[in-house]
Amino acid sequence: MARLPGRGLVIAFEIEAAALAVPGVADSYEYRLTLDETCGIRAATEWGALSALATLVQLVADGGPPTTVIHDAPHYPWRGVMIDTVRHFITLDTLKRTLDVMAFYKLNVLHLHLTDDQGFRFRSDAYPELASTDAYSAAELRDLVRYAADRAIRVVPEIDVPGHATSWLAAHPDWAVDGTSVDGPSTRFGVHDVCLDIDNAEVRAAVDTLLGEFANVFPDEFVHFGGDEVGRDCTAFYQHVVETLGRLGKRAIGWDECLHEGLRQDTVIQAWRGIEARDAALAAGHDCVVSAPYYLDLFYPADVHFAFDPASATKADEQAMEDHPRLAHVREGLKWMSGFGAFPELAAKSGGRVLGGEACLWSELVTDELLDTRLWSRMPAIAERFWAGKKSDVEDVYESAAKTRDTLARLGILAQDNTALFLDYPDLAPLIEMLEPVKWYLRLLGVAEFQRRVSGLGSSREERPYATTTPLDRFVDRIPPESLATRRAASDLDSGATLGRWIAGWRQQRIALERYPHLLGELRDVSEALVGVADFLDGDANVDIDSLGGSFGEYLLPIADVAANHKPPSAAAREILEAWGVVGEIRPIDAGHINDTYLVDDRYVLQRLNRSVFRNPQALMRNLAKATVHEGGNLLLAPIPTLEGSPCSEDADGEIWRLFPHLPSRSFQNLPDELIACAGRAFGDFLATFVDFAVELEPVIEGFHDLRFYLKRLDAAPTGDVGTTLDEINELRTRFRPGKARQVIHGDCKVNNLLFHPTRNAVAAIIDLDTLMLGDPAWDFGDLVRSAFAGSEETETAAEFSRARFESLSEGFFSAFGAADDFGHYAAAPAYMSFMLSVRFLTDHLEGDVYFKVGKHGDNLARAQSQLDLTKRFIAVESVMANIIRNL
Repeated sequence: MARLPGRGLVIAFEIEAAALAVPGVADSYEYRLTLDETCGIRAATEWGALSALATLVQLVADGGPPTTVIHDAPHYPWRGVMIDTVRHFITLDTLKRTLDVMAFYKLNVLHLHLTDDQGFRFRSDAYPELASTDAYSAAELRDLVRYAADRAIRVVPEIDVPGHATSWLAAHPDWAVDGTSVDGPSTRFGVHDVCLDIDNAEVRAAVDTLLGEFANVFPDEFVHFGGDEVGRDCTAFYQHVVETLGRLGKRAIGWDECLHEGLRQDTVIQAWRGIEARDAALAAGHDCVVSAPYYLDLFYPADVHFAFDPASATKADEQAMEDHPRLAHVREGLKWMSGFGAFPELAAKSGGRVLGGEACLWSELVTDELLDTRLWSRMPAIAERFWAGKKSDVEDVYESAAKTRDTLARLGILAQDNTALFLDYPDLAPLIEMLEPVKWYLRLLGVAEFQRRVSGLGSSREERPYATTTPLDRFVDRIPPESLATRRAASDLDSGATLGRWIAGWRQQRIALERYPHLLGELRDVSEALVGVADFLDGDANVDIDSLGGSFGEYLLPIADVAANHKPPSAAAREILEAWGVVGEIRPIDAGHINDTYLVDDRYVLQRLNRSVFRNPQALMRNLAKATVHEGGNLLLAPIPTLEGSPCSEDADGEIWRLFPHLPSRSFQNLPDELIACAGRAFGDFLATFVDFAVELEPVIEGFHDLRFYLKRLDAAPTGDVGTTLDEINELRTRFRPGKARQVIHGDCKVNNLLFHPTRNAVAAIIDLDTLMLGDPAWDFGDLVRSAFAGSEETETAAEFSRARFESLSEGFFSAFGAADDFGHYAAAPAYMSFMLSVRFLTDHLEGDVYFKVGKHGDNLARAQSQLDLTKRFIAVESVMANIIRNL
């Protein structure tokens, strides 16, 4: 039993297994967390309980804890981070802070890269001369292991042999192969043509001794022996190392170059040279840890990493990276990299598994002070992939990462990215937040070496831009790898929100930059480019926006590419109006969750059909034409033909547009009581006049109004944190019986699809006929009743049931349509339609808001809960509604 500090929350633990000193790769991290007045945590192991606590901290930080039950377990047992402590030394305080944040994100492996060409960070008792000035003692590392275990994290050490050994040879030149001599630990970066003499008995004895020391200090079952980038046949040596570790009670893990026919089967392969490396390891029967898509030192945005699932990612996913807009300037490098790995043809064996993934942070451009920004700017998205597998949605992950970073900042564990820069240069914040470093290895290579490499000319001996002695204190070092402000600005651009605040800041930053003469040489060009973006988005047709993309030295300005590839909806609308010969002022209007709608000079309504919803818009238009010429179509608005006589027009992007006359009228989200009866009459009359409509209509939306179809789609949707909504839906899912398709119905029979006369209480037109279909008239009645009690935009709390309001609506509807033939069926319809819409809203939320338009992510979840609450209210008064219908 424990109490959460500062919250008064009592926590009861139930842990099945006895506590262990350190976690193991096969240990369970599954947990069940129950929250009401108290908190219960049940887990098989201490590590599962600690995972539950990480979840609890996040819930409490979000304002909770709510009443909920969470049963969760990781998809992968290996959820790691590799920290290169060699190129730049990383202090123990920083490593411990890293472990704190790893625990928060339920990561469970810290892989320490301890030896390389530039240094040797382990103070060996047997070979003290190998250690760099900055190195860790055995006692310090044992303390770090204990600190990690207290957070359910394993520590896996790496001693990289036989290559990457310049620092070894500085102390023992006699250990070099071919008499290679070095002046000392290297200060340059890149592959070094040095190698330990693996045929030298003294070298093998030294390696064996050091492996023994590692095994003694680190209790984890794995020791990493490196094995990468050697350039000579080391198969016998790899086998020797693996056997030595086996005798020490350890299991070996190595980089994918060590894969060969004679390698012991229990050796784990860490795949870094592409997805092909994973596939080669698995085909040879080896367990595998996937790292290729998760190289954090390449400055990729989070969505690039998140696109890869360790087990199911494909070569096609790697090729798709070449089309990512943030990587366009290094596309040739990505293509060059795709042919980098060469793998031996090995005998096929079974038994290989993907243990999980490990993100790698090589530290050529990372100092102790910069590690937090480089690591945690994107690692939350990767951590979600490692924990949840393929289930999560990328937009949900970005939103969750933003919340958790806020939490860590409030707790004083991890400052927000750019905080220090904003404090140092507050008037440059509009520039700073829009910048990113260039991607891939472009910073390390420099432009000239990059061009040589991608042109197939090989490497040169020219000095590269960076070495261990290069200060990393410029703006490009301090900004995060991904500009989240660019995502926010792009979202505002796509939604049609005002950009005034953005544009003003982007202009002001150029004036502010003049106050910092020491920054002008580095930032002038990109600063002026940002002003150009502002001018372009403010309507300056003279700006060549395409010239503002690409790199500016070591900087990217991704908002320039966003602007260049964005056609404002109003511009597309203005162009398409030429099909009707119409010109005029265009302004967007809020007209539902699906299509984009514009008012043109108060004379016309222009609408772009949502192609993700209406996959066959031509069929929809044919249905509409059939309906508007029917005798029951007197209240239906027909589209205006184009100059060529077509009911719609297709633009260059394949989007379908149509134009209607604008009818002076009133419309309502929340219908006043005095209009309830005439709303019912209008839809009842619509259904009555279409009873004899014998013309066949074409289906336009798959599974529309089919509850079983929607429930199957919900079951297949990605999972996410949706509170109790899903559980509530599952409790009701077997309650409803489907209707019968009897006649043509409206299909979207909501009160806001009625236009009322400007001054009289009468319906002037019925709109939104895109869902005309063969269906059950009770569905239209149920949807009408549902919308009469739903809140605005269906995100607000639904209105309480009103008997008088329902009586008025029903009297109007059935007086026009005719008496109901099944009172119970019609009385059940409001709950049925509300429940079905709740299922649809929740599914769309989990699928990333691809169907219904939203102002922000989370709107569809709020709509789902609102409709679910409405469902329960209708169920409670179903018998009352049935009696009212019967007595009409």
